[in-house]
Amino acid sequence: MLADIGDDQSIEESLSTFSSHVSRMKTFQEVADRLHSRQGARLLVILDELGAGTDPAEGAALGRALLEYLIERGAWVLVATHLGELKLFGYSRPELKSGAMLFDHQTLSPTYQMRMDSVGESHGLEIAERLGIAESIIKRAEELLSTNPNQSVALLHRLSEEEKKVQDIRLELESLKIEAEEKKESLVRRLEQTAREEKRIIEEARRQAEQKIQSARRRMASIEEHIHKQEQKLREGYDWREKGLEQREEQVTWMERELQRRLGILADLARKFPNFTPDLLKPTEIEKLQRLAEPDWQKILRKINDEEQQIRDDFPRARPRLELAEEARPAWQDITSGSSLQIEGVEGTVSVLEKDEKRKRVAVLLGNLRMEIPYARILRKISGKPAETPAPRLQLGGVARSDAGPEINLIGMTLEEMEPVLVRYLDDAALSGRPTVRIIHGHGTGTLRKGVQRILRDHPQVTKFHEAESFEGGAGATIALLRNN
Repeated sequence: MLADIGDDQSIEESLSTFSSHVSRMKTFQEVADRLHSRQGARLLVILDELGAGTDPAEGAALGRALLEYLIERGAWVLVATHLGELKLFGYSRPELKSGAMLFDHQTLSPTYQMRMDSVGESHGLEIAERLGIAESIIKRAEELLSTNPNQSVALLHRLSEEEKKVQDIRLELESLKIEAEEKKESLVRRLEQTAREEKRIIEEARRQAEQKIQSARRRMASIEEHIHKQEQKLREGYDWREKGLEQREEQVTWMERELQRRLGILADLARKFPNFTPDLLKPTEIEKLQRLAEPDWQKILRKINDEEQQIRDDFPRARPRLELAEEARPAWQDITSGSSLQIEGVEGTVSVLEKDEKRKRVAVLLGNLRMEIPYARILRKISGKPAETPAPRLQLGGVARSDAGPEINLIGMTLEEMEPVLVRYLDDAALSGRPTVRIIHGHGTGTLRKGVQRILRDHPQVTKFHEAESFEGGAGATIALLRNN
């Protein structure tokens, strides 16, 4: 490190201020040359009032040349000067930085603060005035400055003004930067808060969706359980209805028989013994009959005949054939495959194919038609080989029609075997006035089902058809709706 600070002028050695500065310049030059050739060596030079002690123009030119020389040799240089030319030199090259010591114009004293990237001004007149130089001298000096302005001073003054503006702009930019940073931080916080809120909303939506899914699953399970219970009830109701119908048919059969027996007794009594009261009548009936005159017996007979006709109309299929000589219904265990039976409402006999022990129903062959009948509809078992009789016919409304049950089982048949049987069954069912029938074809390969649906589609008495419900057999059966003529 080298420094040129202060004044080493000497009268004895005939050394002026400028000469002392120049001798130091020479030393700085030599040291810079020597260190420049060394690898990694650096030099710091401190110069106070460079170019002072001689003509300002010459001093500034010499000082600038020395600075360029030292900089080219890699030296670090720190310069303090009042020369305008050297101040301007600080702005001429990018590697140079300028700075100014601040001055308080109110107190006319230095603040000892340095502002970088700024051009300092000399305040000679202000300081001279403060130190007591006559005002007239100060004014004269100002006049001389205005009449002979120094371009460097004017330029520096302009630079100083521009520097103040730049400094104000810098301060404003710093303020805007701080404000922008604060807004950025605020925005980042808001974004983070928004992200957290969005995450919370998504999690809440997911939670609610999961709850709704679980609720829907529970509801579906409840609905399935309800459907299962309803199907079970339907099955139980179907079985109960079948059993109830069988019992009702038995009851109606007994009522018809009892009615016929009483009709016969009362008819005989009314015709032969009008004043005789048999023990078969109830006491209330005896008293009533005793009070009635002869013509009133005809009214009683008509009333009984009307009641019989009403029963016949309400339960036509349960009406026994009175003209047949009845025998006792055969025991269940006496009915075997191949037995010939007479059943209610059917002319002729039918042949037993098989028995359903659990449901107590018998599968019989009615002409070419297979059907199932309940045990209660069997009137008697025909012993021996039956005589030749026409195809069994069902008696409905006085017109002989084929007895078509509510369903037909085609399982085990081929397409060729199935087609005439099904066509005959549909014709008989339509003639019997059935609104719907169930065709059982099973699952299998689906060939029989397709054949059944093809026939249903072309049959003139079928209006529409659909797959059976689960409790009716599902895909193993088809429900057909018939045209009611």
